[in-house]
Amino acid sequence: MSVRARFILISLSITILALLLFTSVMHGRVIKYKHAQETHLSRLYLQHLHKKMAGLNRLDQIKAAFKKEEVKELQTIQIYAVLDENNNEKYISKNKDIARSDLTKIITEIKNKKFEGPLEIDHSPFFWIAIGFDKGELQNNNLLMIYSLSSTAYSEFFKFFGFPLIISGFLLCWLMVWASIILSSFIVKLEKQKLKVSSQAADVERARDEAMHANLAKSHFLANMSHEIRTPLTAIIGYAESSLDVDQTLEERSKATKTIIKSGKHLLHIINEILDLSKIEAGKLEIEKLPFSIVHVLEDINQIVSNMAYEKGLNFKINYVFPIPDKIYSDQLRIKQILLNLCSNAIKFTDEGSVLLNVSYSDETSILKFEVVDTGIGLTEEQKDKIFSSFEQADSSITRKFGGTGLGLMLSKQLLEMLNGTLSVKSTVDYGSKFIATIKLEDADQTGYIYEIHPKETAASGNLSNVAAPLLDGKVLVAEDNKDIQGLVNLLLKKTGVEVNIVENGKLAVEIAAAENYDLILMDLQMPVMDGKTAMKQLISQSCSVPVIAMTANAMKSDREECKQLGFAGFISKPIDRNDLHTVLLQYLKPAQRSENNDTLITSNLLENDPELIDLIDKFIGRLPGMQKAINDAYDNNNEEQLSGLIHQMKGVGGNYGYPALTELCAKIEFQITSQNTETISSLMQEFNQMIEEIISGYDQNHEIARKSLSGS
Repeated sequence: MSVRARFILISLSITILALLLFTSVMHGRVIKYKHAQETHLSRLYLQHLHKKMAGLNRLDQIKAAFKKEEVKELQTIQIYAVLDENNNEKYISKNKDIARSDLTKIITEIKNKKFEGPLEIDHSPFFWIAIGFDKGELQNNNLLMIYSLSSTAYSEFFKFFGFPLIISGFLLCWLMVWASIILSSFIVKLEKQKLKVSSQAADVERARDEAMHANLAKSHFLANMSHEIRTPLTAIIGYAESSLDVDQTLEERSKATKTIIKSGKHLLHIINEILDLSKIEAGKLEIEKLPFSIVHVLEDINQIVSNMAYEKGLNFKINYVFPIPDKIYSDQLRIKQILLNLCSNAIKFTDEGSVLLNVSYSDETSILKFEVVDTGIGLTEEQKDKIFSSFEQADSSITRKFGGTGLGLMLSKQLLEMLNGTLSVKSTVDYGSKFIATIKLEDADQTGYIYEIHPKETAASGNLSNVAAPLLDGKVLVAEDNKDIQGLVNLLLKKTGVEVNIVENGKLAVEIAAAENYDLILMDLQMPVMDGKTAMKQLISQSCSVPVIAMTANAMKSDREECKQLGFAGFISKPIDRNDLHTVLLQYLKPAQRSENNDTLITSNLLENDPELIDLIDKFIGRLPGMQKAINDAYDNNNEEQLSGLIHQMKGVGGNYGYPALTELCAKIEFQITSQNTETISSLMQEFNQMIEEIISGYDQNHEIARKSLSGS
């Protein structure tokens, strides 16, 4: 039984008991009150009659007197009678409401009484007075007058509250019932309110606990993030300062440069993760779905992750379960980000063994599946529940041992969900983990399938790419307010051979572009005086036809779309990637044209002051073809140690024999060998062979310089 039903039942019971008690008390009080009132009035009236009738001795006189003296207030008198000397009834005038049995009982009782004057007999519910006569016709007779108190008293009682008793009682019960219902409803509401308040208190307590937990997690995250940011910054600042040391060897300087680049990229990765997290929490992370080749993405991942695995002595391999779609319709950048996160995470937590990336596709479900399998430390069930949460790693000891922000897996999971995919994990402690990423593809079967892939050889000797700058012709205007970025852009552009002019704001760029002819303009978007967007509008209003490339750290899709709408021809995000810069330059500038007729001969700068050294220089030039062949053979055989030694030797003798340009070139090659920048070494080797040919071709010119110097002396 509910609380409300129990309360109503109890209330009804109490109401009935209270009503009965009230009825009993009120009945006695009303009777007593009416008795007292009417008895008093009747006594006064009957005493008056007694005096009036005391001198009468005939019955008819008494009747007439009684009738004459009757008053309205005493119309309740029902009976009067004349009794003989033995108190037997002699004459009776009665009302029909009086029963004969009651009258007989009264007369019988009077016979047993001896009275003088008026006699009051309290015989509820009647009241009577007997008056005795002592002379005339009525000598020794008594006058008995009776009136009923019950009639008046009960009629008053039955008109309690102005209504008959039964109606009054019903109304009273009805009011009590409704009062009980209202009160019970109020109590039920109070109970509900109490429960609600209790629930709210519990919610507040739970929210407080969650907030405390979230604040604690964020505090740990910020502390960890501070460590993660300061660590690469410490390396960057420390190695940059050490590079200024004059006693630093080439190998140490190369190592410092590689560390600075690696730490800078790691710091950029951390910042990108934080920005992605803030975008997701703000609901502003954009997904761009376009068709692309998944194989090309996996080839890029293979090259990057293979280098990471090589540094830890691990094996990395991509296993294809054919057939797979030739092209898919999704976000290429985010898929690459997810797979790199999963693979780099697997390598980070694997000390020995291998990391595999399995790729498969189900034609029935249109689901592309990636499985990253490692032989690392594995996860417990409790740890598996934490790794996809914000700001958390499996436990603090893992953070201390392996580092990391704890954002990679959470970001990967949310990105996959935005791509209509899922991320799950299966793991066994000390045996390894398997992270399973699935993506529901759209229109995956419109471009056919791939049934075989011939993997390219991946050089797993380093992870720093330093592509040689292309040689270009053209004139480039750069609008950039930051001095450091001005220097960097100038350095990168100068290596391509183009003519560069740098200004500090958009206003100057607009003015100079109107006065001079340029082949390309690189425009920063945020500058003082006039920003890049306003400058672009000014250039369009001046009918400027020079392509303008936006440079900005705001690299969201909306920023790219805005730049496109403003009329920018392209977009380069900061930090500037030299490969992206080279791609833009190649698109808008022409390759440099080299003259096939090389009239430039390189001679020794020692002969003008000391022509007698001609014999030594001739011997050096005579040895050059052999030295050149040895260097080229070492390069062709990928013998880095031998190549480095021969180039170092050539760097020393070149300056000794008056060829500082050869020394400078060999120093560049030696640095790139130490840095393991394969593509740059290839470009410099071509320049090296060209310089050797120019030195050899300058043999006769050396003798001419020597003869002129001797004759002049």
